[in-house]
Amino acid sequence: MSPSVLEYRRFAPPAAAAWFVEHLWVVRTPGDAPRVLEVFLPNGRPSVLVRLGALGTRIDPVTGARTADDSGVVGIAVDPHVVELAPGSAFVGAQLAPYGLAALSPDRLLVDESAPLTHVLPPAVAARLAGRLAGLDDAQAVAVLGGELAAGVRRRTPPERLDLLETLMAVIDSQRGLVRAIDLARAGGVSIAALHRCCVEEMGVQPVTFLRATRFFYFVGELAGAPPWPAATVLSAMRTYVATEPAPRELERFTGLSPAQHRLALHGIEELLASATR
Repeated sequence: MSPSVLEYRRFAPPAAAAWFVEHLWVVRTPGDAPRVLEVFLPNGRPSVLVRLGALGTRIDPVTGARTADDSGVVGIAVDPHVVELAPGSAFVGAQLAPYGLAALSPDRLLVDESAPLTHVLPPAVAARLAGRLAGLDDAQAVAVLGGELAAGVRRRTPPERLDLLETLMAVIDSQRGLVRAIDLARAGGVSIAALHRCCVEEMGVQPVTFLRATRFFYFVGELAGAPPWPAATVLSAMRTYVATEPAPRELERFTGLSPAQHRLALHGIEELLASATR
């Protein structure tokens, strides 16, 4: 994100939600700010968003397709995307654990998809949530969202599976995603078949897909430190990696994108960022 324009605050989740919510956050842009384009890389985490301010736009940098960046639930992403934040934007959100959506929506995990808030919350709660949060300070707002998510749990992850998932995420984080599925299985003390079944049932993706979708996030982190990142930083990281002339298999291994997909995404992001300065 763009620190000079955006106000971003992060909060710990309430105890009742801490097993499936990694953190809660609030982001705002001033009412007199210029439009802001933010590049979001896949990080293997679903999110729940509650919009309180102006409506923004979510853009696919490859196809140019545009959708409203409104309240809702966003599943694990496979491809990068761009969000155009309007002046006066404001969101309260929750970043779930990679397996967090299975607690709220066990039958549909939304891989590379989004859905309305009613996907994880009762209709009556979803309908009035933005109005409830709008009158609260940041700490109160995230506490209310965290409490509603905790109350919305439809399926508790079995303890032994939760232990396995937490072990897998610790290994992936420590190795910056540069680990093989077979090594994850060994670290978790399970067979490769059991690992595959766990990831598909709890996250909606195969282990190799999850790893491919997160490696570039770690790569950018090595260059830029902890997120949020300015959009120009992400673009610079993409250019830097291409400049190393990686082999096609290595490019896909680190970014989750084929060479053709990476070129299209890079060109699309460059065009969008250039248009924002005109």
